[in-house]
Amino acid sequence: MIKIKAFHGLYFPTIALYQEFIDTKRTDPRVRMRALELGLLVHSLNKQLRITGIGRTEKKNIEIYGHDRQSGHREMPSRAIDFSGGEIGDETITTLQNHFTMFLDDGKYYSLIYHNAGFGRHLHLQVPHRDYNNILWKKPI
Repeated sequence: MIKIKAFHGLYFPTIALYQEFIDTKRTDPRVRMRALELGLLVHSLNKQLRITGIGRTEKKNIEIYGHDRQSGHREMPSRAIDFSGGEIGDETITTLQNHFTMFLDDGKYYSLIYHNAGFGRHLHLQVPHRDYNNILWKKPI
């Protein structure tokens, strides 16, 4: 495991996952920004989030769900990041979800959920499709 001091509250189990996180061709900058904000929030609570997944192959999706399906993880750049939630506790998870609700007013497809999708309980952070944001930003004056 590597710990990146510049990213308070976040840590990466592999260098490859860290490199994927900082590569704008592989990770959407909007989801990275939200992840960094969540990291700062958990850091202020003296906790850490472990990033467990960003991009995902068709094979990995089939391993998780039994079939391939649409997912922010399957796009390039990835619009989704998963975090291990087991080490931070339910109270911290609720704090993160309550904090994140401010973004839900920006439109659908923003999400921070705590669920089990085949590999144990984890936080799933996702931002909208890029085209959805273009529609929002190009409103007539």
